Amino acid sequence: MSYSVGVSPEGNETQKSRVGLCIACRYVRRITSDRGSTFYLCDYSSVDPHFPKYPRLPVIHCSAYNPLPETTT
Repeated sequence: MSYSVGVSPEGNETQKSRVGLCIACRYVRRITSDRGSTFYLCDYSSVDPHFPKYPRLPVIHCSAYNPLPETTT
């Protein structure tokens, strides 16, 4: 496992490059603190303790990555 998120497509690409795979993973939970900071909690860490609870971003490779289904509008 190696570690390295819209109003517009450009905004989505910026978030995606900052967060990595977590942005589209079903195991992620976005946490916003009282001070406005955003953290990405990996729920898979509760199943497998080898995974960090708050991975270092951006996540480039992850064996637990499970993409969200594509949504059509």
